[in-house]
Amino acid sequence: MADDGALRSPAVRDTLDKVLRSLDDVGDVGALILSGELEQMAEPHRVLAGLSAWALDHGSPTLVVTVTNVAHFDRGLDLLCGTWSGATADGTGGPGIHRFTGDVLLALLERCGWSLVERDDDQSVRSGSYDEELEDSIPEEMLGALRVLAETYNPYAAVREFVWALEPVPVAAPPRTLDEAIAPRPDVTRELPDGIRHPVDEYLASVGIVASEVNRRAVNLRRTPPPRWKRAVHRTVYSSATGTKLYDGVRRWFR
Repeated sequence: MADDGALRSPAVRDTLDKVLRSLDDVGDVGALILSGELEQMAEPHRVLAGLSAWALDHGSPTLVVTVTNVAHFDRGLDLLCGTWSGATADGTGGPGIHRFTGDVLLALLERCGWSLVERDDDQSVRSGSYDEELEDSIPEEMLGALRVLAETYNPYAAVREFVWALEPVPVAAPPRTLDEAIAPRPDVTRELPDGIRHPVDEYLASVGIVASEVNRRAVNLRRTPPPRWKRAVHRTVYSSATGTKLYDGVRRWFR
């Protein structure tokens, strides 16, 4: 178990102690399961560190976690447009205390003594946050650009919920604060290689080509002179006052 100095919150320490004593009473534990719990914990880093230390002393049972992905495309679109309600990804629950992206969740687990061994994420193009009216109100080209951007830069854009299996590993010093547990890694860069960025470049280029072609055709239509028969009719009609009156009368008739 993590040292008491790391467990500064009495409520968290007492709750964790009760959980660990209950696990001791069970005997052999095949797996630990936290399904939708991490988002609701006030100090998830302390609980994870305590469970890891306990697991290492009790046969190293697997930890299974399920966590809602805050970075699903639908939720990102809601946030971008200012319409996010804060509901969970499946639309059934209220807002949790914490929200996790894939990178943040992985950093939290690894720094608290858990190593990812297997994953079976729940993936879906549409999540519980999908808003058909919102998407219909956005131009298709803009929506397409946002989706390509999300899929290129965010490997979890279509993940509704993370479902991970982890094994306990020793850590030299568990994080003492949540900020320390989820802080970005110093060696991580936001600059992506050209080979990864190219889908965005290609999409924007294709949109530009289509727009240019549409504009070119529109300009050509405006510049194309009327056919010779129409020009001949106009010359005949406008060559005399009678023809002009006749032409104007026909136009008024069909209005």
